[in-house]
Amino acid sequence: MISACRKGGQTTTAQQWFDDMKKEGVTHPKVYTALIQVYAFSKDLENMDKVFMELRANNFIPDTYTFNGIIQGCRMANDLKRAELYVQKMDKLRVTKNEMTLREMLKMYRKRSSVGKARIWLDKLEKEGVKPTAKTEAILAGWDPFNAVHNGRVSGK
Repeated sequence: MISACRKGGQTTTAQQWFDDMKKEGVTHPKVYTALIQVYAFSKDLENMDKVFMELRANNFIPDTYTFNGIIQGCRMANDLKRAELYVQKMDKLRVTKNEMTLREMLKMYRKRSSVGKARIWLDKLEKEGVKPTAKTEAILAGWDPFNAVHNGRVSGK
């Protein structure tokens, strides 16, 4: 039910469902993740942070899906610094990054024309075993400044 609130940005309804579930003793990382994503997709990053802190205070470890939703929300709210802080939290908690993590961060770096950071990010994730897919390649293919320093690794050079 909480996840259904995400598309409509129904944060109040989602929070009520969450609170009701907690009263019934239902506390599970996936429930927290659902509410985090409702706030993230509504660009309500303050409440997103609060729910994340509560998740951690309850000794739950967020997974890749949780972090990707947070990072995607940060991108939608144009908050690169916050996204980078959450990536640091991923590293600290040793949560695996995946191609979506890579893609969301690259979108933010591209928006800011941060070619150097994009290059570092791509190299770092490739060392962690995350390989760009066609979706990531599409983000990079039209970014001429990136391709100039990308050593021909992006298709469509």
